Amino acid sequence: MKLSGIFRMVAATLFLVVAFVVFKFQFSQYFSMESRGMQAMLQTAGVDLLFIGSSHSRFGYDLKLIERLSGERTFTLAYNNLTPVYAEVLLRWLSEDRKALPPKVVVEVFPQQMLRRHGLTDTRVFFDSPPDLKRKLAGAFLRHGGRWRDLYRHFVTRDNELFFASVLDRVYQASDSYRGSHLGFRFRPLDLPAFRETPLVSWPAPLDAEQVQ
Repeated sequence: MKLSGIFRMVAATLFLVVAFVVFKFQFSQYFSMESRGMQAMLQTAGVDLLFIGSSHSRFGYDLKLIERLSGERTFTLAYNNLTPVYAEVLLRWLSEDRKALPPKVVVEVFPQQMLRRHGLTDTRVFFDSPPDLKRKLAGAFLRHGGRWRDLYRHFVTRDNELFFASVLDRVYQASDSYRGSHLGFRFRPLDLPAFRETPLVSWPAPLDAEQVQ
């Protein structure tokens, strides 16, 4: 193969990659699920009470029961391992850019989230977000120790299968979701008497006197 042919092949490959990245950045949200995530949240009118957090929030709240008891319309905006850092980005965007923030919000927080590095385990939050929100999430990712090569992986190489599986995924997710929450499995409620009788275990183990010195 002549050098000019190799150059054209490389140029065409780079063009296709750039075109795909631009397309994904601008339009991936239109291929996201309609029953959960940011796009479903934006398409759900009149939400009074929003739960936001990780899979704990998705599986932990029975929204039908809450709506029946409170009379309020609810929604759960949840992504796997979503930390308060990125929950804040989503909430600020809903409030400032779209004026779509419900009047009541429950933010999931537990100590383990605050101890781990604020990365993005579930990059569907990028896939589901409009371009201006993608920029805000990318900025938060870099400010909290994220690397550019990891950002490239989130934008370019991950979740591309969602473009091709979006129709089937929408049908499947719609069958087991209600306003962003899961209809099946629920975390079991805490058994307070059993919890009080459980000996406390410290992890990691506390330092002894010699280690402190």
